[in-house]
Amino acid sequence: MAGDPLPKLVKLMAHLRSPEGCPWDRAQDYDSVKGLLLEEAYEVIDALQQRDFGGVEEELGDLLFQVVFYSRLAEEDGKFDIDRVIEGVHAQLMRRHPHVFGGPAASPGGGWVGRWDAREQKGEGRGARAPQAPGPERMPWGAPATVVMRPWSVSSGRGGAADGAGLAAGVLSTLSWTCCGSPIWSA
Repeated sequence: MAGDPLPKLVKLMAHLRSPEGCPWDRAQDYDSVKGLLLEEAYEVIDALQQRDFGGVEEELGDLLFQVVFYSRLAEEDGKFDIDRVIEGVHAQLMRRHPHVFGGPAASPGGGWVGRWDAREQKGEGRGARAPQAPGPERMPWGAPATVVMRPWSVSSGRGGAADGAGLAAGVLSTLSWTCCGSPIWSA
């Protein structure tokens, strides 16, 4: 990277949160900026949908700023810093790509997708976070329907559901979780 701009952004965020910085930025906490994080993510998606790559660049910057902002809040609380975030995603990508970094080779339609799914369900490499079970119970609270339904649509696209039956069962299961907080319909 020319000039390594990420440390400049991290330093700017630290200054904005300092006593000499911005009163608005100093007043923010984990909860007060949650809406901004979601808004920026949707703005990236909107710019992508329009194929407005100038907008994509700008909105990705805004989204990156949210990552830096949350990392700064966590650093101030002694939880983690941006370096740990970057190191964590690097390690995660290495784990998720054993077929690239010395593990079993991937082949089109091969078993690597199943191995990846199995690793996700077991929670390998997730640190203190719980293993991921398939279904709506693993989705983040408040996620939009398109996010909640993604596991079934991806599975269906991989041949996991004949004629969309798996997708339909997933929809019913999700609705039962959403309406009742438990699986009254089992896929």
